[in-house]
Amino acid sequence: MFKMTNSLKITRKITPRITICVLANQLLSSDLASGGDVLAFEVLRRFKDNITIVAPKTSYHRLRRIISRAKFISSDDLRFNPQPNFIGGIEILFRYFLRSFAASRLIIKNRKFQVLYLTGDFICNSIPAAIYKLIYPKAIVISNFYHLNPSPWKRENRFLFSLASFLLQRFSLFLIRKISNHVFVLSSEGRNALIALGFNPGIITISGAGVTTRNIKIVDITRKYDLLFVGRLNLTKGIYDAIKILEKVKNSHPNVKMAVVGSCSTNEMKTIKRQLEQYRLNKNFDYLGFVNDINKNKLMGVTPILVAPSHEEGFGMGILEGIANGMKVVAYDLPVYKTIFNKYNKRIKYAPLGNADEMARIISGLLEDKIISNTTLKVPTWEGVAKLQEDVILRQLNRIEK
Repeated sequence: MFKMTNSLKITRKITPRITICVLANQLLSSDLASGGDVLAFEVLRRFKDNITIVAPKTSYHRLRRIISRAKFISSDDLRFNPQPNFIGGIEILFRYFLRSFAASRLIIKNRKFQVLYLTGDFICNSIPAAIYKLIYPKAIVISNFYHLNPSPWKRENRFLFSLASFLLQRFSLFLIRKISNHVFVLSSEGRNALIALGFNPGIITISGAGVTTRNIKIVDITRKYDLLFVGRLNLTKGIYDAIKILEKVKNSHPNVKMAVVGSCSTNEMKTIKRQLEQYRLNKNFDYLGFVNDINKNKLMGVTPILVAPSHEEGFGMGILEGIANGMKVVAYDLPVYKTIFNKYNKRIKYAPLGNADEMARIISGLLEDKIISNTTLKVPTWEGVAKLQEDVILRQLNRIEK
């Protein structure tokens, strides 16, 4: 079960500030596109330590707004710049390998890092960490694991892309298992997945995810939308299911409007626009792009239903935010949701995985209720997650000191 705890109480017996090298080489744009990216930096912004972030320059503007005191090392000063969508997206793989070795070369020069903090289980983070750990074995490696990629034969995505993701994640997890002093996971499902891959259960902690409590409140703004989709706009996160669902709900509610929040590639947006034209949904669909926490919570506070048709998840951060803001959630029946959100089951209704008809039926029924009563709920916070992670890091450092 997902469980928050602040039971670890560690006194700082070492230097007042830890020197942390944050590896975030996986970032591909100026926005934090995934829930894992958001989690890592929501946690790090609450640390009171000396932080150096290794990341591509395109992400600096956004990251500086989150952690203004951080120093930066660019892993993306490359002479070779493959074009977007080169051979079906293989340019991402090229970038990751190039960043891996660029980051390794740059951080090896710096012996002061006490902690290497991996923001995700990508090879462009695990390779530099493995090389650094080999040269400086006393360095503490802290990793974050979010979600185990399914077999490419079971994944609804481009096969070669899925196969590459599957193999690279397994290789990266092999390195992480060898070098990590501790690994943070989102739920018991993630913990069990790592144990099955040979990880020592004693180095795994369920830290979960949280919300930014200062913005969670009922707000006095006009309701503009009936439905909300939050997440990356791609196949596995269910954006095309959401469009099908919207088209079916429109049959019984012609004026239904859905807001969509999240990052989207150029190719995905072209496909989405074609489908909106095909189903005549342009007036029912409003893409808002990236929305900051304050405006997202305002939107959630007056929108009654969160549509969550993701096909695979490590947690479901958008669902937690929706619950905190009092939304009703309609999601596909993923096992991880039953583990994490069981205590909020009165707020969530499930449809069988991939059954857009059933999800549309549930949503149409909920829309019959004309009264919005978005009552906020108490949920885990980023402050609690950050406290838990920092305490674990201090414990690891204290062991090294002894």
